[in-house]
Amino acid sequence: MKEIKPQPGFQMNALSCSADVAILGGSAGCGKTFCELMEPLRHLKVPNFSSIIFRRETTQIDAPGGLWDKSVEMYNQLPRNLKPEMVSGLNLHRFPGGQALKFNHLQREADVYKYDGPEIPLIQFDELIHFLETQFFYMMTRNRSTCGVKPYMRAATNPQGSGWVKDLVKWYLHPDDHHVESLQAAPIEERIGKIRYFARVDEQMLWGNLPEEVISQLPWALKHKFQPEQIKSFSFIPGLLKDNPALTNADPTYEGNLLAQSEYDRIRLMDGRWINPVAGEHRLYNDADINDIFTNSFVRKTGIRYITADIALEGTDDMVILVWDGWVIIDVLTVPRSDGAEVVAHIQNKATEWGVPAQRICFDAGGIGGGFKGVLRNARPFVGANPPIEQDKLNAVQKQTMTKPRFLNLRAQCYYALKEPIANNSFYFPTLSVNLQRLVTQELQAIEKVPVAEGAKYQIIDKGLIRQKIKRSPNYADAISMRSLFDLQPVPQQSRRRVAGF
Repeated sequence: MKEIKPQPGFQMNALSCSADVAILGGSAGCGKTFCELMEPLRHLKVPNFSSIIFRRETTQIDAPGGLWDKSVEMYNQLPRNLKPEMVSGLNLHRFPGGQALKFNHLQREADVYKYDGPEIPLIQFDELIHFLETQFFYMMTRNRSTCGVKPYMRAATNPQGSGWVKDLVKWYLHPDDHHVESLQAAPIEERIGKIRYFARVDEQMLWGNLPEEVISQLPWALKHKFQPEQIKSFSFIPGLLKDNPALTNADPTYEGNLLAQSEYDRIRLMDGRWINPVAGEHRLYNDADINDIFTNSFVRKTGIRYITADIALEGTDDMVILVWDGWVIIDVLTVPRSDGAEVVAHIQNKATEWGVPAQRICFDAGGIGGGFKGVLRNARPFVGANPPIEQDKLNAVQKQTMTKPRFLNLRAQCYYALKEPIANNSFYFPTLSVNLQRLVTQELQAIEKVPVAEGAKYQIIDKGLIRQKIKRSPNYADAISMRSLFDLQPVPQQSRRRVAGF
């Protein structure tokens, strides 16, 4: 029977970590999943021990070669007296001593409330960057134990260029220094595995090298309520593919698969660096505000619906159609390589499905979409190079200086106008797709303003520069920015009663 044991280096370090919360963040193939599946086996002599491993979506558990299949392969190698009963329909392993390991998802933000009752001594997250910050910290309140094992949490993830997970581990990383390639958000060697301490108060992280340092930063009302032993410990342990010779020996081609990726994905998935490919001092929207658009569930629908469409034909880009209710996206259609007739049909179908009048439909007419001006009658063509819309009213910020911003073109005006709903948390994109959220986030991160002299017109960097950064056209970001057009130039009241027509 094959022996199950961690390999020296990363796996051994991860499984010997004593921190209450530890993040295993490294390159693809370094053995993070092995560590997650090994972790519950440490407690097979503890009656009533239970643990859970989360993925964001169920398909990531059940898919061939996914977490469940890997766990079955691994646990089938255990001695007969330790081998669990495997309940595949429930994604549950029941061990002979009464221990249990469950796999489940947290697809929706509110799914965390399903766990308000149980106590879970060990909680693990697989691919932490796919989860919301609120989900991670809420589940920390479910991390409790009466079985004798001190409750703890583990999370495995590939590096991410930005976001809340990177913020958690940034003390362990070199800064995003684009001039020193070897240091681009790579782990700082002497900090790897170091224990730190933290408390989270009003969604802000307080850090210290000792529990007492954290307590000293707490608000006065909380200082006397915390004892040092109540402050949680934290660590970050990165790994690289070279730490997993079991994989590279079994599959020598795997490294080649990583080498064949884009430059950004090679840096993340092979080098294990947390570099942000779109980081820039002139970004129009910050990361926290971008992340919030996917969780702003409190934004109310208005009953007034719109469609925005970024048109692509038979090229490499996808056509994106967004259906809106106020500033809430209620439907998304992504269509690869469509011909002209299909483009029109898709827009028509969505307009009919959702009852969107033609004058509340906006389509990109600046490029290949220009050929649809005569076909999509009564809909609004969007030409980014056109002059900006003259505004009769100043917003609150502009009134303070009594000046109006001067924009180079309509594209710049709409992207700048988008700052308000993003920064003010009045825009909600309730996507359940991890991949879609990643694409939209990356595109909005790539939107930068052009530094200009005082009094000059506001500009957005050329789309070609965005393509260079993210290796594709910002189709989702463009379709989102078009929604601003209906705020800059509202549909006349009488036009709102018209039935969609083309």
